[in-house]
Amino acid sequence: AEEASDPDGLVFYVIPMSGEPLESGGMRARFPIPPQHIGDGQWHEGALAYDYTGEQGIRWVHISPRLRGERARLILDDIRWVDHVGPVPAVREVAIREVAGREGDECVVEATLANAGDRPSEAATASIQAPPGLSVPGDVTRAVAPLAGAETTTLEWTVVGRRAGEGRIAVSFQAGEHAATSVVEHRCQLPGRGACRDQRGGFRARACHRPLHRRAVGAADRGGDHCRPDRPQ
Repeated sequence: AEEASDPDGLVFYVIPMSGEPLESGGMRARFPIPPQHIGDGQWHEGALAYDYTGEQGIRWVHISPRLRGERARLILDDIRWVDHVGPVPAVREVAIREVAGREGDECVVEATLANAGDRPSEAATASIQAPPGLSVPGDVTRAVAPLAGAETTTLEWTVVGRRAGEGRIAVSFQAGEHAATSVVEHRCQLPGRGACRDQRGGFRARACHRPLHRRAVGAADRGGDHCRPDRPQ
């Protein structure tokens, strides 16, 4: 993806179709283009699993990239069907929870990880990356127990250091040949009370805890599409 005015507005869909042809049956499978890939000048490969074999009346699937926003440029190349996509790591959500009494200086980063593929994950790992000035006690990279398709798990890391100003914390999930990364703004936020107040007066930051990765798998007929949905020119 070369550009997008809406970072969450680039999505690749697989749509179940009847013989008429009309959209039919189960939910669309969707692959959101990760916002951190937009404009980075790199090739990226995405894998999208689906299974509509239990749905009545579905005869074929329609692939449908969608662009939302005032402007966007998405280049697709080498879209192909495969029998299965294997394990596909996805970071469903990354959230920050302040440690009571140390708000703004210590927090817990909670990541919800999922296998969005159609084969169990093996030898998977998850890691956290914090900006300079922040530290992560213990293991930055951790082993993730095997996950079946559509199964999720949650990992937590403690992050220590004053989170004044802007910055982002990233969580990556690696399984097989695929990897996923999600980032969250690390600015301090107290639930129901707004931003954390600095002891010297004024506000330290306002929160924006918005996960960048969302669901990466839906439902399809005979396997999955294995695609490169966002290759810049």
